[in-house]
Amino acid sequence: WANQELLSVLVATDAPVRAWQIMAHIVAVHQLFLARVGRGQVGPVWPDPKSFDIATKLLQCVESWQFILEEQELPLDSLHSYVNSKNEPWTSSLEDIVVHVVTHGSYHRGQIALLLGNSKLEPPNTDFIHATRNKLVE
Repeated sequence: WANQELLSVLVATDAPVRAWQIMAHIVAVHQLFLARVGRGQVGPVWPDPKSFDIATKLLQCVESWQFILEEQELPLDSLHSYVNSKNEPWTSSLEDIVVHVVTHGSYHRGQIALLLGNSKLEPPNTDFIHATRNKLVE
């Protein structure tokens, strides 16, 4: 939801290139962690937003996470082993992975909001409580 809200503003405005780069990174990290739980392929974590179809890839990520979580395809305590960007082996629970993906996106959406504000553009309200109050999420 929050990523889609932000993407809508980027598409509708003359957003800075850096905002697009960060948005592509947010989606790429979703893809990366989906791959780490066995549901996708690993790609660059900082893809070129000009050649990276952010909207399509974001929708695919949302659908994949919804399937995993709503259909309880994988339990939250399931463990997933992977190698990070420093080539270090790690094992994380699905719950920890989901929390990381959510907080990682929040961090970078804040950066994009700052970039938009500095460009005299109005960033969307991506606060979770705003979303629940307005029935934007269930």
